[in-house]
Amino acid sequence: MKNSFYSMFLIDSASKLKPMFVTDNFSGSTLKANVRFFNVSPNSATVTVGLLQGTTFTPLFSNRGFETQTSGTANEKFIEVTPGVYSVQVRRASDGFVLLTANDVTLQNGRYYTQVLRGFNSVEAPLILQTLMNH
Repeated sequence: MKNSFYSMFLIDSASKLKPMFVTDNFSGSTLKANVRFFNVSPNSATVTVGLLQGTTFTPLFSNRGFETQTSGTANEKFIEVTPGVYSVQVRRASDGFVLLTANDVTLQNGRYYTQVLRGFNSVEAPLILQTLMNH
């Protein structure tokens, strides 16, 4: 579509790679940071991702399993977050067990970020939360 922006992610394991396309809608607040999340780890548990401030966990994205094109399209919208420097936690949705924590994640006002859980739930290829700045 003319004057539209898209992101493409390669999802699944190496032998099953397939593209996932999502629309990038940059019409959010210039006074807030704008964030979205995709789980592209094919063997991770269903997760809840949120911000950790001290001991307070604030969920942003709940019950997110491995993405498909359908779920990726459903999850492509950015949500608004107060700008700041955060610890971002990925927790197993079933019991809240912390799978990983990404510290010192800076979210600036007027910017758009895509957080991607990638890797495998294994020692050889551990889970990683990558924060990409879109705009």
